[in-house]
Amino acid sequence: MTDTAAGVAAESIGESLTVRHVERLRRELLGRLAVAGSLVIDLEAVKEVDTAGLQLLCAAHRSAVAAGKDLVLRGRSQAFREALRVTGLAGARGCDTRCPWQEENGDA
Repeated sequence: MTDTAAGVAAESIGESLTVRHVERLRRELLGRLAVAGSLVIDLEAVKEVDTAGLQLLCAAHRSAVAAGKDLVLRGRSQAFREALRVTGLAGARGCDTRCPWQEENGDA
């Protein structure tokens, strides 16, 4: 977890975005969203990803949108990009607005 500044919370996921860590990450992400206007999630160090981890990010995004807040994914590691590709989410547009799977959401 990293510092909150100017209403923006930054969260570094670490190396594992898997079912083993989803509950802890869920609590951390929801806690950050509760106190910040937007949340930037850094995925640069991620080496392991499974569908539970992707589902967690999708749920966090939906929670942010429902609360009128922004959620941005940054520093997408190769493992994260590969997980999106394998699951078919790389080209998904499942959200009405600001879909976190799209590259323009934080990875310009």
